[in-house]
Amino acid sequence: MALPMATQVRVLIHQTDKSNSLLHQLDLDNKHKLWHSPNSSFSPHNLLTTWDLLIMSIGSEGASYLPLGSKEVFNRSRDDSNNIRPEIFLPLELWWNQTVFSQQSDYVSRKDIVQFVANKDVGAHVDEEKWPIS
Repeated sequence: MALPMATQVRVLIHQTDKSNSLLHQLDLDNKHKLWHSPNSSFSPHNLLTTWDLLIMSIGSEGASYLPLGSKEVFNRSRDDSNNIRPEIFLPLELWWNQTVFSQQSDYVSRKDIVQFVANKDVGAHVDEEKWPIS
């Protein structure tokens, strides 16, 4: 399902000089904000690998990674006083280019992930580009 989903997100959002996104054509790209989903803010000073769209779940079967939003974690981030933090919404361009994964000096945004998946055979077009993180 990743390929058709990524292709549709690309058609909806990806805007360049040669590619007009559906949101841009409908004049909606600057009128809506998107939910800031990472459970933390990216920091380039963090030396550990960062997966901001995942949470770690530890249970009787061991540890596993789950997409943010699983097991009622969606909008359950709390501050130091145990109050639920308000949701944050970002302008489309900032949300699209937001770093959601990092490993050492390699940074990956939502755009990078969608483009990598969608720009394959049967997706948006054929692309021989390799994944930036190995």
